[in-house]
Amino acid sequence: MRRRDFLAMTAAATASASTFMDGPAFGALAGPLRLFTVAVAGRDKDINEARKDLDLDIRVTFNVAHTETFAKMNAGVLSPQQDLLHIQQPFVRPLAQRQWIQPIDTSRLKNYGRMFEQFKSPEWAMLDGKLYALPYYWGYDSVVYNAKHMPDGGDTWGRLWDDRYKGRLSLRDDALSSIQPVALFLGYNPNRLTKAQLEDCKKFLISKKQHFRQLWSTYAEAVNLLRSEEVWALWGWLPMVASLRKEGMDIRYGMPKERAIAWFSSYIISKDTKVLPACHAFLDWVLDEKFAVAMTRDYGYRMTTTVHLKNLTPAEIKEMQLDDIPGLVSKLFIQELPENLNEWVQAWSEFKSA
Repeated sequence: MRRRDFLAMTAAATASASTFMDGPAFGALAGPLRLFTVAVAGRDKDINEARKDLDLDIRVTFNVAHTETFAKMNAGVLSPQQDLLHIQQPFVRPLAQRQWIQPIDTSRLKNYGRMFEQFKSPEWAMLDGKLYALPYYWGYDSVVYNAKHMPDGGDTWGRLWDDRYKGRLSLRDDALSSIQPVALFLGYNPNRLTKAQLEDCKKFLISKKQHFRQLWSTYAEAVNLLRSEEVWALWGWLPMVASLRKEGMDIRYGMPKERAIAWFSSYIISKDTKVLPACHAFLDWVLDEKFAVAMTRDYGYRMTTTVHLKNLTPAEIKEMQLDDIPGLVSKLFIQELPENLNEWVQAWSEFKSA
């Protein structure tokens, strides 16, 4: 994106005089809206604002992992129980192909036109010319490291099994999350990992097992490992950095030369929902300024909308590379769902039991 195009888009978003609740965009909404989401996007402070703005009964359930959400959708468990579900990009097209989700009518979203062009109709969200997922925030998984102990921290995935830091490292207890960086480090394509290559990844992990102080499962667990300085680097998420930097720690987020792993957090609509207008209303709400500003300020997340740009300083925009999204995305690996996911899970189980 050229700088002048970016500035023009920012000005257009800023100049818009309407606020989210201007006019009867949706009319009276039937509820409840059953929302299946993640903790960072389903905080009381945000959902209470949505309830008030939309005059809508929103009932939140938190997911555990995207792989579990995908499995439960495929088993026919979640679709009748939830209306709107949070999931990441590798799982969208398989769910659309199996008709567990329905297309999103973007004509119902007045904030759709305010999204960055790159996120309006990404390839992974499309099937037969229809949009099946609305990306609303995005980023990448990388090495979270303590620069006090690891000044050369984040330039390679190899820091997560560096002999110099043996016993001070940690991976997430998740097959996809932890095998992908190993595959990239070994020069493999995680989206097309053969059985032999997967075996190489497993053997490599087993050879480095003593390097890992422990495997972490929850966000709080990972943050505590870093805060206590039991661990100096781990596979992690951007909010961990934002949280600990606010506490005065020199925690940083790497950009591995092998490429960091991109993710796009999205909402999908269940095929069984009976409150479709409420689904569209909430989708429009997450694209609006109030939610976008909160997610950026509290977590440092990049949003897919442009409406919050006027609330960011030029330095913040540059730091987040929102003025050069294509340049940032070119440094990232866009993950897909492995066809042999069960084999990944088995390999991870064998690593843990070795």
